[in-house]
Amino acid sequence: MDPDRIDAMSDEERLAVANLIIDKGVPDGETGSILSMLAKSRSALILPVIEAKIEQVLRSPNPLDCFSDKTVDVPQTTHLLCATIWNVGDQQALREASKLLKVDEKRFDLMARFTMYAAMSDGREFTLAYQGFELGDPAIDKRILPVMEEVLEEELPKVGKAIYDDVQGPRREWAEALVDKYGGTPTEAEWASDPLASRVRPATSEGLHDQVLHFAVDVVQERARK
Repeated sequence: MDPDRIDAMSDEERLAVANLIIDKGVPDGETGSILSMLAKSRSALILPVIEAKIEQVLRSPNPLDCFSDKTVDVPQTTHLLCATIWNVGDQQALREASKLLKVDEKRFDLMARFTMYAAMSDGREFTLAYQGFELGDPAIDKRILPVMEEVLEEELPKVGKAIYDDVQGPRREWAEALVDKYGGTPTEAEWASDPLASRVRPATSEGLHDQVLHFAVDVVQERARK
């Protein structure tokens, strides 16, 4: 099934196809790819259905009863369902991770981190970090923060080195996310209370402060010219 066909589907059709795949058991192949495309096309519609199936499997005394294909490999299928969620890399994926953490925090410890990595592959980790903080779930917050600290601490040695100033990278991406969040270059008060800047290590926040805000000014000016 090609992406154009999925784009032409109604939400009812997407949901029906997703349920057929999920109820049978997700193989690692074309059918799994279809479910992944469906999930990315309408995450708010599809991801809650996937999460509900995972919970059903975990709570069932006989997990095979949860699938129409009685030969399905339950652990592998459960893993693929989880991977389908985190590979979407958006706020809905973090929302589903939050639900699963409440079911079994140890089992699903890495879901939020993997969701952040999926967003990182598209340069969306800062936007997703802010969306994650908006969920107001401490279990998600404490899994987002280490990922972002890793990203930002790698940027510290680049500060003040002109060779990196014009490179599209995390400092610039953070500046863009800040402009989106505050509608312009953040004020000092906004920076001080920012959900990310105020939570990372002080040395990291202070070390990146001037350059990130400088990039934010550039972002505002560039957008004004368009």
